[in-house]
Amino acid sequence: RPAGDGMAEVRRLPASVAQRLLWVLEQFRGQYGSANCPIVLRLRGRLDAECLSDGLTALTARHESLRTTFEGRSARLTQVVHEPRPVQLHRQDRSSADPDRTLREAVTDEVRRPVDAGRWPMRVTLLRLGDDDHGLCVNLHHAVTDGGSCGLMVGDLQSLTGGGPQLPVVRWPYAQFCQWQQ
Repeated sequence: RPAGDGMAEVRRLPASVAQRLLWVLEQFRGQYGSANCPIVLRLRGRLDAECLSDGLTALTARHESLRTTFEGRSARLTQVVHEPRPVQLHRQDRSSADPDRTLREAVTDEVRRPVDAGRWPMRVTLLRLGDDDHGLCVNLHHAVTDGGSCGLMVGDLQSLTGGGPQLPVVRWPYAQFCQWQQ
C-alpha cells in the first residue's frame, strides 16, 4: 500500500521451507497447540506492568517475525510482515495460597490453546499470583520462532525494559533469510 494512505503498510514474502512444513503439520494436530513455542517467566518483586508492556511492544518492533502472520496454503504460503503495533497484554488475577501450582495450571491451559498465526503469531498473558509474584507467558507460533530464538528474545526483553545492555541493530531479519532461501 502507498505510504500515507492511512492504512498500515505490510510486506508480503514467500514463507520459508520450514514455515511451510510447520503449516502443513499444524493442519493435523493444530487444535492441541502443537505448533506453540511458549516463553514462560516467573517475575518476583515489584512489577511495572506498563514498562513490561512497553518492552514487549519494543520487542515486536525489533523482531519483525513477532508481527508476521501467514496466508495461503502449501507452496503458496505467504508471510505478511505488519508494521509495529502495541502488544495486547492479557492480564489475569490468579492469586492463591499455592502460586506454584496455580502458575503450572494456568500455563498448561494457555499453551494448550493454539496460537493462530493467520491472525497474529503471539499471545501474551500476565498472571498475577500475589502482590510481588507474577507469571508471564509469551505464547508464540513455531513458524515465527524456535527454542534458540526464545532465549535471545528473553535477553532482548530484559534490555528493552531497562535491565540489560544496549542492543545491537538486527542486521538480517528472518524474512530476508526466506528471500535468500528462495
